[in-house]
Amino acid sequence: MELQHKLILKAAEARGILVKDVSAEMNCDAAVLSMGSKSELLVRGTPTSLISVRSQHYCDNKALTKKAFEYLEIPAPRSIVFQNPEGDAVKNFLRPGRKYVCKPPDGTNGVGVEMNISTVEDVVKYWGNHHNDSNDVFLLEDQIEGEDLRVQVVGGKIVAVCTREPAHVLGDGQSSIQDLISEYQVVVRTQNPANNLVVDQTTKRLLREQNLQLEDVLEAGQKAMLKELANMAQGAVAIDKTDAFHPDFQEWVDKLVAYLGTSYFAIDIIAPDLTAAPTENAYALEINARPEWMHHTFSRGRTHDMAGLVLGSVFH
Repeated sequence: MELQHKLILKAAEARGILVKDVSAEMNCDAAVLSMGSKSELLVRGTPTSLISVRSQHYCDNKALTKKAFEYLEIPAPRSIVFQNPEGDAVKNFLRPGRKYVCKPPDGTNGVGVEMNISTVEDVVKYWGNHHNDSNDVFLLEDQIEGEDLRVQVVGGKIVAVCTREPAHVLGDGQSSIQDLISEYQVVVRTQNPANNLVVDQTTKRLLREQNLQLEDVLEAGQKAMLKELANMAQGAVAIDKTDAFHPDFQEWVDKLVAYLGTSYFAIDIIAPDLTAAPTENAYALEINARPEWMHHTFSRGRTHDMAGLVLGSVFH
């Protein structure tokens, strides 16, 4: 979140807000922002007065986040926490013909997340790939189809919404997929250094499933999918949908603000139609208590002055 931190500091200085760097004292990117009688401690791009310890505990553990959704009667995918991939809990949870997602309860940036799991054998394989001495508890949940939405809340209000599409490249009739990926990597890294497209086993598997290889030249306009997860740390593309988002989703936000004691967070939502009310089969997936919002500053269709919105919430 280094760039996010710098954007807020730059915006603060432009507004005449006094900035005092305390990174040495905090041993990380940190600054005290002051204007008049108000002061704000900014740590790694997060305004600390807008968050709470309670919100961090609830949001940093996805299984605990599910408990908050349940208490607040906010729809969320069915899920279980498991340690034994072959145990009765997993066997009883899985249903024929359904797809599931496995993830660590405390993971970030899509690390350790695998989709399209459908059998006990798939869960066992996932377990073999991801468990270790410090990470042996995982979350298994229903895989919900629909638009993958990131909803940013500042000052208790929805200020920006975008859909996220998994990393992909479009052919030009001349360049190889490898060359297109190299160009794409430069673009996303320039926009946000934390957004990094890596050609890994998932990428290679997806290309094989599309009968493609890195050396192949795509026809003009032909799409090659490179990732399954629409994660902004794995090359995903953000498309702004703020103006189309149904206003009733603010009711979910109001509940979370009151329950978590925070006015600053991001919530991931899956909805078949973002223009419809949340009662129309929308589901909350997870919450980020210290959200990264750089993608809203370069999202396609519309961008947002996120640093200005944050400062406006603090120094209102």
